[in-house]
Amino acid sequence: MARMFPLSFVKLCFFWFIISDMFQNITAFAATRFFFIGASRNISFLTVACVLGIALSVAILICILSIMNGFEEEVKSKSFGADGHISLEVPPIKSFEEDAIKKELSADKDLIYLFQFTEEEAIASVGNTHTSVMVRGLDSSDQNLIKKLNSFSRFYRFNQLDDKSFKAILGRELLDKLGLEVGDSIKLYSPKIQFTPMGYFFRSRSFEIVDEVEFRYKLLDSSIVFLSLGDSASFFGSTNLNKMLRLHYKKGTVIPDKIESFASKNMVVKTWKDENIALYQALVLEKFVMFITLLLAIIIAVLNVTSVLIIGIISQRSTVGILYILGLEKERIKRIFTTYGIFVGSLGLALGVVFGILLSTWITQIVSFVESLFGFSIFPADLYYISAVPSILEIGDIILVVVSSMVMLFIAIIVSSSLSKNVEINHVSRNQ
Repeated sequence: MARMFPLSFVKLCFFWFIISDMFQNITAFAATRFFFIGASRNISFLTVACVLGIALSVAILICILSIMNGFEEEVKSKSFGADGHISLEVPPIKSFEEDAIKKELSADKDLIYLFQFTEEEAIASVGNTHTSVMVRGLDSSDQNLIKKLNSFSRFYRFNQLDDKSFKAILGRELLDKLGLEVGDSIKLYSPKIQFTPMGYFFRSRSFEIVDEVEFRYKLLDSSIVFLSLGDSASFFGSTNLNKMLRLHYKKGTVIPDKIESFASKNMVVKTWKDENIALYQALVLEKFVMFITLLLAIIIAVLNVTSVLIIGIISQRSTVGILYILGLEKERIKRIFTTYGIFVGSLGLALGVVFGILLSTWITQIVSFVESLFGFSIFPADLYYISAVPSILEIGDIILVVVSSMVMLFIAIIVSSSLSKNVEINHVSRNQ
């Protein structure tokens, strides 16, 4: 005999159904009687295992999707902190036209900061080590910009990037890659060719490193070099500089709407997805793979419904045969097993959604408790850019999990109940 569990919990869950004229519905009554109430008024272990299997699979899938959303948001926040939500590439226009564009953009109530940079690629060289870098020229008189960038720096020296000072601030990982420290010098080579009486040469100049910056965003920390606006123009040439406007918006701003408003302007508009297309595609692919992988666990749990239905058909063979002899149609008997499958699947799915929401909401606190309990860190701050397990629950993910689970559940129920109609009924009618 299968192991039995007390019926009190099941009674509570299905009390609403029992009082809603259940006994006038033979299908629902028989399904509940056959599979929920035995001779000792207990519930079978197989039913509990089936419900818990579906519930745990659904809960884990919702939680994992929430964690993937959290990781994506962390990456976005790192990018927004350094680059802003939207970047606009300013075409070669007259200065008064550029000022008019910035004035128009600044009038947006959702805009927090508007920072202007010049951005050019260069080659950094130290001894036999060479690497490509992104050089950003900034206006040291913009106090909002200096304050924000200093929040990511080690010694808060962005205000020392004056014109003709030939000082530079590098990303932390770039310093490590080149084997440099604050106080050393770095030589930059411009890809732009300079004509001199001696012939054509690549521009080059040495800069003193006065500080280091760490955005905790690998793409920037491993390639960024900050110069003053004047030094950047002197190094690359004042003509045809690539000017960028980086816009930082309030939290909750609908960015796609802002992008549409720039459609009429003669500027190249980019978001963090455009500037980090490989990273974004990797996040989307990873989330998709995790969804498919964990969906297989739900499929296995749903298959348990089929197993329990078949076992129920076999164990209740005599009772089903009696009902058939008494005049209950095959289709009504099929509905008994279909109703039971719906009971079990719906209960497991409902519990899974509830557990998944609770787990997604408290996963950060749960992980922190486990770390403090066992004295270790899952994401050490000195090794990872993210030191905690982030989680963001989205209603779209819940709907996707529920719909996909329901589709698989109904397929399993239909197949199983069809077996009860086509196989077992014929068998019991010959032997009762």
